[in-house]
Amino acid sequence: MKPIRRLYFVVILFGVFSPNLFAETYNSKIGTRDSHQDVSHSLLLEAISANNLSLELNTEKTLSVRLLANDLPLSSANVTWQITQTNTANTSQSASFIIDGTDGSTLEVLATDDSGISEIILHSGEIAASYTITALATVNLSDSQSVVTLQQTFKIVAGIQESIIVETPEYQMAVSFSNLCPQLQEDIGELNSQQLALLDRCNEIQQAISEGKSLEVSRVLREISPEELAVQSQVGSNFTNQQISNIASRLGAVRKGTSTTSFSQLGFRYKGQAIPLNYMLNSLLSAVESDSSLPGGLLGNRLGLFANGNLSLGERSATAREDGFEFDNYGLTLGADYRVKRSTFIGAALGISKSEVAISNKGGDMDTTGLSLNIYGSHYVNDRFYVDGVLNLGNNQYEMKRHINYTLSGNNVSRTASSDTNGLQNGISAGGGYEFNDGALSATVFGNINYTNVNIDGFTETGAQELNLKIQKQNFDSLTSSVGAQLSYTHSARWGIIIPFIGFTWEHEYSGESDTISGAFVDDQYDSSFDISTEKADSNYFTNVQGISFVLPRGVSAYIRMENILGKDFYSISNLSFGGRFELAF
Repeated sequence: MKPIRRLYFVVILFGVFSPNLFAETYNSKIGTRDSHQDVSHSLLLEAISANNLSLELNTEKTLSVRLLANDLPLSSANVTWQITQTNTANTSQSASFIIDGTDGSTLEVLATDDSGISEIILHSGEIAASYTITALATVNLSDSQSVVTLQQTFKIVAGIQESIIVETPEYQMAVSFSNLCPQLQEDIGELNSQQLALLDRCNEIQQAISEGKSLEVSRVLREISPEELAVQSQVGSNFTNQQISNIASRLGAVRKGTSTTSFSQLGFRYKGQAIPLNYMLNSLLSAVESDSSLPGGLLGNRLGLFANGNLSLGERSATAREDGFEFDNYGLTLGADYRVKRSTFIGAALGISKSEVAISNKGGDMDTTGLSLNIYGSHYVNDRFYVDGVLNLGNNQYEMKRHINYTLSGNNVSRTASSDTNGLQNGISAGGGYEFNDGALSATVFGNINYTNVNIDGFTETGAQELNLKIQKQNFDSLTSSVGAQLSYTHSARWGIIIPFIGFTWEHEYSGESDTISGAFVDDQYDSSFDISTEKADSNYFTNVQGISFVLPRGVSAYIRMENILGKDFYSISNLSFGGRFELAF
């Protein structure tokens, strides 16, 4: 080959292979150079492991970072690994790094390898806690004689809750224990007898978790959890609805021009649902007393007295967030109203309520008494269309016992937590209806909007020793609407009037958020609180009702009524109501 051709061929080969050759040489030098080489260009310390981890106790996890310079690995750079417990600066930490197969310290320095990686093994320890692990890489810049420090942070949660299903009361108690237990252990020499007993509970739970007994621990935490307190707001709300229902009965009676004194109206409620008597009685006596100018009619006496009674029996099924329970509610409303003019009247009434609750699976019981003031009024816009409203203001007293019974790791725990607290409630109901008549057949379409607010004062439990809880003040709101229609038929017999009826109502709840029960252990000086969320209220359900009423001579009336609630979550509901009324002129 001629010299010129040989030179040309060499140049071609050099042009083809030299870029890869230079790249390989550069990569090789970068891959093996130490931190004192010139790395004045872009530096990056990236996390290979996840930054946020949840670990069970006594487990191991490898944490890794990669150091890059100009997107190429940088070897022989020192990385300082350090563990810091994040829930309190004064608490001892049991998490540590594993060096040479054994537990090491909480501070270690490891250089990056040829791939620019530094990794370390973390042991989560025996005490539930939250940790921050930092990786600091220091690089010397030879051109400026300065040092660059890069950092990566890992958030680690090692604790009881990692074995418990989230969004449950027991998970919130696990979080509380995870924060509380290491702090009790740190101050063990300064604890009183109750705090030492609480530390024993911590040790039992943590030991069971380390042995893989997560199911047993979950049951224990459910026993300790105060999810039973959700029944307090429900009873308070029921009291308001019960009194408004009693007032609604009176409104319906007066609108029809019945005598101004009624006594012994009895409404029967079953399975937790209010049965408003006004819908059943709203057509009573329409055939014989619609002329309010007759003696004893609405215009015959301006002042009226009344007494309405109510009995409610109910049950609710257990859910992941709340315990089931059965309850009996009793209500009595005594009042008086005054006719301002032909189409308008106002009134006031005193309400007395009583409730007895039994928590499922012998979880406890609660007795509640309530006293309320009701102010109400009604106005006929014309002969068929009416509007009315009720304002309810009340105070309730709650007496509750929670039973805590469990066995864990051979230790039997049996406690009863008792509490006594008060709370204010208020409610308002406004609505209206339109009446149609076609001979003996009548129909009413109606709609109402109801708002209820229940406040329960904070309280401290007694009797459960180290498992006593202090509960913060609670506040609950409910906003509902109801739209429905009722059809009735009036039949006259020689001995009186028979009125069969049927109705249907759609109920809608606008307050869709779940409520929260917040608190901490009484002997927890570190305030490792919990926030337990209750179930959300069912947004929509329906009610159908059917029954028959009787109007007898001398102002005597009676009825029987059956009701079914359709599509209401967590409730199995069928209702039976019956009662009567005896009227007297005043």
